[in-house]
Formats: sequence, structure tokens, C-alpha cells
Amino acid sequence: MAAEMENGGVHHTGAFVSVPSILLIPGQIALVWLIADFITGFVHWLEDAYGNPDLPVLGQHMTRPNLLHHYAPRAIVDNSWFRSARGLLAICALLGLLAAALGVFNWMVALGLFLSANANEVHKWSHRTRRENGPVVRLLQRLRLVQSPSHHHRHHAHEKNSNYCILTDFLNPVLERVQFWSRLEWVVLQVFGVPRRDEDAVAARLVAEAPETFGPYLPIVMRRLGRHHE
Repeated sequence: MAAEMENGGVHHTGAFVSVPSILLIPGQIALVWLIADFITGFVHWLEDAYGNPDLPVLGQHMTRPNLLHHYAPRAIVDNSWFRSARGLLAICALLGLLAAALGVFNWMVALGLFLSANANEVHKWSHRTRRENGPVVRLLQRLRLVQSPSHHHRHHAHEKNSNYCILTDFLNPVLERVQFWSRLEWVVLQVFGVPRRDEDAVAARLVAEAPETFGPYLPIVMRRLGRHHE
């Protein structure tokens, strides 16, 4: 009887241990989602604040498309999934291999890499019309599981120096309340002596020296640059 009670007690305890573990999974998913959102925001901030279009590889495949997007936001809608995701896919693949080599690859790492690799697709949804997105994406946006167009619009208003995270609506308000990005730029300036770039000056130079950067959107870019200097 004692053995049965002991066995029963162990089994019972094991059951109680497993239930909370299962209940932790939604919280872990939410945490990974927010971490991925922050990573996309950090990369986006680096592009906007310090991106150099003349850098090999990164300049061509990340900085220049990013500049085009700021002056012609709807241009991203024309991109295929692969064209939008290829840069992030390469980075996430390397990070996945590194995690595997270090023995820390698990389902949470895989989910984070998957979300990060597809961040530009979610970003693209925030620039599409309701009809272009369809009912499934509209539902996800309405539930705030992915970033809504109205929220992302705040990034494109004015100086484009806020609301960098592109996966959800939840993290940006917190970071903006504590002035996270502007304080980080102050640290970069004090420590490295590197100021935030003048985006209009960079775009104007590309218009003059490499107009092919903007393709068919060149007239739109020139018009918007002209407005900024009125």
C-alpha cells in the first residue's frame, strides 16, 4: 500500500509538474514574438539611421531598397516573398547554423528565426490595401497578432525616426515612451562620434549619381525630395 501510495504520489506530482509546463508555452511564444519584433526594429533602426548605400552587399540589397521604400512606400507591394525576405533569410540561416553549432537550437530559436525571416512580408501587409491582404491577414491585423497599417503609418510620418519594430503593435509604444532609439543614437554619437545620417542628402546623391536605384519610382522620389526642401 505504501509503495502504491508512493508511486501514486510520484505520478500525481508528475502530472502537476507537466500541466504548468504546457501552460508556459503560450507565454514562451509571446516572448519569442516580442524578441523577434525587437530584433526587426533594431535592424530597421540601423538601416534608417546609419545605412550606407555604398557598402558592398548590404548597401545594394538592404540600404538602397530601404531608401526607395521611404520615398515610395507602396513599391514594396510589388516585391515577391523571396525578394522581400532574401536578406533576412540569409542572416537567419547563418544564425540558425550558429545556434546549432553552439548546441542551443530549439523550437523557440526556430520560431524566432522564422518570424524574423518573414518580417518584411508582415511589413508588406501593412502597406497593402484591405482587398490586397484578404480576410486572413485582415483578421490577424485586427487581432493585433501582426502589425496593423494604422500603426505602421506612424513610422512613415514626419522624420521616419520612430516606431521601427514591424511585427506587432505592442513593442513600439513602450520603446517610444522611454525614447529608446533617440537615446541609443545619443550613445552612438558620444561613443563613436557618428551622427544619424541625413536621409534626404543620401537620397538626393543617389538620384544624381545612381538614379537606377529607384527604377520606375524615380519621379516619385524626386517629387518627394522636392517637397521636403520647400
